[in-house]
Amino acid sequence: MIKFIIYTIVSLFSTFGIAYLYYKITDSRVKINFKIVIIFILGVFLFTFVKYFDFTYLSVISYFLYFPFLFYLINFTSVEKMLFHLIVVWIYGIILDMFSMLFVLFLELLFEFNIYSYTSRIILSSFVFIMFVIAARSKKVKNILNSLFKKVQQINYFDFALVIFVVFALLMSVGIFMNLNDIKLSLLLIVVFILFGFSFILLIRVRINLVENEIFLNLLKENNEFYLKIEDENRIFKHNLIAKLLSVKSVSGKKARDLIDDFIKSFNTNMDFSIQIKDMPYGLNGIIYEKIYPYIGKLHIKIYNKIDFDIFKKLKPRRYNVFVEKMIIALDNAIESCMKSKDKVLVINLYFEDSNIIIDIKNTFSANLNLEELGNINYSTKGSGHGKGHGLGLFSALRDNEVSMKIKIINNLFVTKIVAKQNLNINE
Repeated sequence: MIKFIIYTIVSLFSTFGIAYLYYKITDSRVKINFKIVIIFILGVFLFTFVKYFDFTYLSVISYFLYFPFLFYLINFTSVEKMLFHLIVVWIYGIILDMFSMLFVLFLELLFEFNIYSYTSRIILSSFVFIMFVIAARSKKVKNILNSLFKKVQQINYFDFALVIFVVFALLMSVGIFMNLNDIKLSLLLIVVFILFGFSFILLIRVRINLVENEIFLNLLKENNEFYLKIEDENRIFKHNLIAKLLSVKSVSGKKARDLIDDFIKSFNTNMDFSIQIKDMPYGLNGIIYEKIYPYIGKLHIKIYNKIDFDIFKKLKPRRYNVFVEKMIIALDNAIESCMKSKDKVLVINLYFEDSNIIIDIKNTFSANLNLEELGNINYSTKGSGHGKGHGLGLFSALRDNEVSMKIKIINNLFVTKIVAKQNLNINE
């Protein structure tokens, strides 16, 4: 009877330690219920009977039959993850059993301790239980297991088949080696080793090719992302260069304007300068006029300019450049979006307020715009949505803080507000 009680205590410690470790490393939140308690108690008695009747060959089988069911009740994530934790906990338990045996042997050498006594079994189970609890409470252990599980998920079926083949060939070779007295078996061993070597080399070559292909694909992906990013930056640079040239043009004489027009035409064949506008206005009026002139008969355009001074004299060259650049981007987007809308209304309001030069651009639009997406590369305000090459101008404009730019939708109108603060000392 004492033997049965001792084995019950040992089984209780080991079962609770394993369950508690799984509970902690999987971040379980399930509350203990009657079903779990009953299954836990049944498991304790199962392992008690295995130990009591010395069914050693059933210990591993009973572990892999019972604990998956208990783990399922505690916290079921996925079959793959549950099996991973099942095997890890089992290996950890075997290692603890080995260390506990060494510990008891050490006690036997020092104190003539009987390792086969019931007391030693209680000490062993207590040691294993404490180590399970320590591992369960350790965040480092949980992080290591999570990292290891991610690596295990990367193992493909070919790697698994290769391991099975090697283990099978090794076991078969050992079995044959133990029967070398038979000449026929010796010849068979030679044939097996030749076939094993050939197959192993073939599998390794295939595996190396797979690894090289994976490395090549990853390198190709990284380079592709790099070149796509460079392409976007080049498009932004081209767009900004034209905007800055128009900024220079707005404060230049006629000869300089002609030179800039010629350069832009050769640099960007998409721009049409076939329409000659006589007496181009000076400053921002000239840029606005040049932008809207081709659409005067196609859009309902209203312009309110309340500024009666030279804006260039109020802003430093850097700030004036950025202001013009953002205004051009906003105008291009507004005109294109407006052309695709039903009402085709474009309102431009330029004014001076609280030492700030402000331009409001309002336009109708047809697209269902997502304000949270605005400013991201490949998202357009023009009604084309997502796509390669879209949204670069707005992305470039919003990331420069020299001049503020705010976007919102008011009364079914897309509103862009650009604000440039006047320099206190323009000559500094």
